[in-house]
Amino acid sequence: MPLALAALAVFVVDYLTKWVATARLTVAPETMPVTWRMFAWPDETQRIMLASAPVRRVPVVPGWFDFFLQHNTGGAFSIMGSYPWLITIVALAAMGWIVWWSRQVPREVVSAHTAFGLVLGGAAGNLFDRLRFGYVVDFLHFYRGEWYWPTFNIADSAIVTGIAVLVVLSLFTKKLEPRAATGDPATPEIPDPK
Repeated sequence: MPLALAALAVFVVDYLTKWVATARLTVAPETMPVTWRMFAWPDETQRIMLASAPVRRVPVVPGWFDFFLQHNTGGAFSIMGSYPWLITIVALAAMGWIVWWSRQVPREVVSAHTAFGLVLGGAAGNLFDRLRFGYVVDFLHFYRGEWYWPTFNIADSAIVTGIAVLVVLSLFTKKLEPRAATGDPATPEIPDPK
């Protein structure tokens, strides 16, 4: 249950923040406001408008952090932007692997299942962008002078957080060890009195 709740929460928050960022940071024609329905599944005209409209950059902490709308056609750090189909296949495979791996870990390990949910929800959020737009909506932009961190979103943050938790659990605990293949380890076997 923690996996499903975390995944759903990340997906919903990611969707809503991307919609608000797109609606507020896109200099869209007044005749075509960015409604939640348009953002959910735009038609071809709307998709072209969203991809080509100029964007605003809004300073939040001047010199450090801005809301700055970007369209990332690649994967993490914009790599492999020329191969969106490959990124989609990798995302689907990773989502399947996360679900499979979560089934190997005992349900009592809430931290692991929550981390799996963060990764799954983030991957689903970015995959949803790729399927409807052909790019991922990013809007969180940290920088200092000429240095900047690649723009990212809530889904990316959830993926990184989930992976960090899984790495810590893997390195410093035994919580990610698979459950016993036979029987329930929590129920001891009672020897036959004969």
